[in-house]
Amino acid sequence: MEYYYHYCKVRSRLNKFKLSTDPEMIKTVSLIEALMNRAVALHNGAAPKGLLTPYTNVYTVDLMEWAERYIDELEQGRLPFYGKFTEPGFCMSDHSLIEKDGRMHIFYNRVTAAYPWWEVSVDTVGHAVSDDLIHWEYCPVAVATSNERYDSYQTWAPAVIDKDGIYYMFYAGGNDNAAQAICLATSSDLYKWEVVASPVFAPGEWSGWTPNGWSDARDPMIIKDDDGIYYMYYCTNKKVGDKLVSAMGVASSKDLLHWEDLGASTELGTERAQESPYMIKRNGRYYLFFTDCDRHGTAYAVSDNPLNGWQIKPGAEHMIKDDYVCASEVFEFKGRWYMSYAKWYIGELLGLIGFCEVFWEDDGIRLGRDLSDKI
Repeated sequence: MEYYYHYCKVRSRLNKFKLSTDPEMIKTVSLIEALMNRAVALHNGAAPKGLLTPYTNVYTVDLMEWAERYIDELEQGRLPFYGKFTEPGFCMSDHSLIEKDGRMHIFYNRVTAAYPWWEVSVDTVGHAVSDDLIHWEYCPVAVATSNERYDSYQTWAPAVIDKDGIYYMFYAGGNDNAAQAICLATSSDLYKWEVVASPVFAPGEWSGWTPNGWSDARDPMIIKDDDGIYYMYYCTNKKVGDKLVSAMGVASSKDLLHWEDLGASTELGTERAQESPYMIKRNGRYYLFFTDCDRHGTAYAVSDNPLNGWQIKPGAEHMIKDDYVCASEVFEFKGRWYMSYAKWYIGELLGLIGFCEVFWEDDGIRLGRDLSDKI
């Protein structure tokens, strides 16, 4: 009873901020309230469970204490999540950005705030639109899981590309065994989507992939090269002897519907997964950005060939120094270049997307001001 009494007192501190119509305040209040409600559920004996083995380390912290810390900041006139994008009540990580008619569209994983992805399914792809990467309009869900398709369990990591006026969204779909494969939805306007292939691609035997248990085939990214060939990069594994090692899978296509499996590269040299690949071709060179799970950060490699020869330059092995940063994309918007990144708070219980400026230099890229920094 004492704990519940304290919970009510904390809610009373938060309630005055619920009167605000400011989108930043609405977002922040929704995240704090989610932490409080989750704290009560755990206190009352709710056991973290899911289809997959739980990572219980995220529950070694006091979620009510974290909620109170954030309320302290509100009472001091600060917005702890200012400039970071999330849909109120949800958290997110992997995402895809595409511009249309001068507006930026973002598609993203959606998971209930204060719950990890393995406990509450990430089973919808969200959609929002912005004119400045700070203020966002929320749109209807783009894609959702279906018991009638392969992606019956979870949907992860959308990647959107335009081909002849039709938008193709590739995403990782998980079946009931948590085996991931690449699925495909299409749209003519970015708002109404139809799943046309579930799956459209899964890696070969070289990866150890099977539909009967956890298998890595996620975080797709698509790029069109100058010769018209499309390349897909994704996170997977590669058989080396009797072991599976982390690898970046590659496939090619001429039409985005039929894919040739090109195997995988292990050149990037990280022991843990090389997640969330994203590629830019600039001045004849390929820049491959990825999440280095060894360091919990964004790294990038450079090559003159889209399939091999990757080199990670000194200083590029961990672009963003903050812990638990992943899923970066590099893109141009209204004459400026930016890097997006997903930032995790409290383990994997809150995830928001941030943006910082990027400047291209002779030896690579340099990060500039973060958009969450108030001028």
